[in-house]
Amino acid sequence: MKVRTYFLSAFVISTLLTVCGKSDEKASDQISDYKTSENIKEKALAQTILPETPENASKNVTTSEGRMWYADWNEGMERAKKEQKPVYVHFTADWCGWCRKMEKETYADPEIKKRLQDGWITLKIDTEARNKTGTIYVNKREKIAFGYTKGEKSDLEAQSLTNQQLMMTAGGRGLPTLLFIDKNGQLVDSISSYIPKEDFGIILSFFQEEAYKKTTFAAYKNSTLK
Repeated sequence: MKVRTYFLSAFVISTLLTVCGKSDEKASDQISDYKTSENIKEKALAQTILPETPENASKNVTTSEGRMWYADWNEGMERAKKEQKPVYVHFTADWCGWCRKMEKETYADPEIKKRLQDGWITLKIDTEARNKTGTIYVNKREKIAFGYTKGEKSDLEAQSLTNQQLMMTAGGRGLPTLLFIDKNGQLVDSISSYIPKEDFGIILSFFQEEAYKKTTFAAYKNSTLK
């Protein structure tokens, strides 16, 4: 199976706010490129020390606004593979105030809510659920990690990672960390920041339309504002 990767150019969102846990610092104003790492396995095995909390007993999480989110990585990915939809992943924790802000403001917006429900499979992954795991697939030759795979898997190695390891493997630097995975299961980009609804809608379109294959986010955003 031939595998290709898409490397995004750096692009700026000036309104991104503070990342959870870094109240005295401004969040990065850049959606970072997703680049496959030569030491992806070593990074995946790293651990972040987080406070212990009781595990979420249910697999799926229904928000107060009625949105259904998969809390189990593998279950969500299987659903995405079946429906051939892109995947949106929100890594979160009970103590993350900016995660709650996104839930109450960004995800609760009627237009955002409908777009996520109609066009995406959504996962909300608790980084403190230490006994929960998810499977990714790594191409040994090209060092590419997948959320799930489409078609032949003969040249891929399955790896079971904890929720924390999944976030770090995708390049997560804090909470919330947000992943955009295409309909073939390939991670396109990760963002570690709160995103207000105004920018989030543009970002959804950028990834869902696969505009990243031909332009930068800055150029795309400017074109939508004209």
